[in-house]
Amino acid sequence: MLSSFRKMRVYQQALDALVLVNRLCLRLPKDFMFVADQARRAASSVVLNTTEGAAEDRPLEKARMYRLARRSGWETQAALEIGVRLEVFDAADVAVADEELNRVCAMLWTMNARARSRAADERRATRKR
Repeated sequence: MLSSFRKMRVYQQALDALVLVNRLCLRLPKDFMFVADQARRAASSVVLNTTEGAAEDRPLEKARMYRLARRSGWETQAALEIGVRLEVFDAADVAVADEELNRVCAMLWTMNARARSRAADERRATRKR
């Protein structure tokens, strides 16, 4: 049975971004593995936190997981930028991964806002009872 998170576009695009990041990291010289490790961990966290958020029933916790995923996306972008500044990544190659991460982070922003809105609606409904 296919888990519902696998059907999410944001999940699929986060995986695509992870693959792009990994391909970039495979080209790094050994002296720059610290950049590769950080970029891979952060990109993996985007995927994993998105999945956790999708599985969460409580709207505020769901929103928190999507915020964490988005922050990990930004962390991934920062790690890639470090690689560009240190001249171990080609800026044009990083731009492809960066755009994918921008799309993922935008989706996560919207998902976070929707979950927060749902939580506010639930609070209002509870107060009316």
